[in-house]
Amino acid sequence: MSELSAGVRALLGRMESNPDEFYGDASKWNFMFAANFRDVMTEPEKGALHEGLKNVRRKEFDELVMRRILRDEENEKMEQMRSFGAAQIRAEGQKIAYDQTTTRQGLLISHHTTTRNPFV
Repeated sequence: MSELSAGVRALLGRMESNPDEFYGDASKWNFMFAANFRDVMTEPEKGALHEGLKNVRRKEFDELVMRRILRDEENEKMEQMRSFGAAQIRAEGQKIAYDQTTTRQGLLISHHTTTRNPFV
């Protein structure tokens, strides 16, 4: 590693400690791909940076996969909660409707028995 310049060693260290800074195409470190910098790098430096970036891309891929899995699981849980909530609301609505019907029937029966003419 002694044949690597201080800048390349620093970038490799940064790739290890903060790989997210190298994610995507709009990385703040894209300048290192400029032709004028590539022309002055040795083959071992280019190879080391290439390997470092491959490792960063692997980490980025793993993180994207895990985020997608977690998001899908979260969406599934939310859907289950919505379904459960809708079932609870339907059940409560049916109970209220039943209670109202029972109350109305009770009122009709009590009204009918209290207003009935006992002489008829």
